Amino acid sequence: PAPASVNKENVESYLGASIGAVLGVAGGSQETFTSLCAEVYQNKYVILGSAGIALLLSLVFTQLLRFFAKPMCVLVLAFTWAMLGICTAVLGYKAGIINTTLLPQSYQSTNPSLAGNDLAAGGGETFVVKPG
Repeated sequence: PAPASVNKENVESYLGASIGAVLGVAGGSQETFTSLCAEVYQNKYVILGSAGIALLLSLVFTQLLRFFAKPMCVLVLAFTWAMLGICTAVLGYKAGIINTTLLPQSYQSTNPSLAGNDLAAGGGETFVVKPG
């Protein structure tokens, strides 16, 4: 804990004790650096092998992107346009812009859930928003 009265000598002694504790735990900066260098030297082939594998995988991935970038872009654009069309159709149907009587008779007869759902012909519920 920090001393109650703070002056220059107390701060210097407190910092000195803290730095001494850190260096004591680390075993000294020279010894720590030497031990890290020894570990790197001991595992140099593992480090070089990992770097080589990473380089090889990055080159393979770059080549795959080179060949598949255009097809992926075309698929994303086609999917986006299809979803926009589908969402527009669903929202138009829900808003009553698309009249269900314009659907083919075979589709209407096989889907009884569409019966009475013709908003353009006055079917369904009508909501009126009154100001205030």
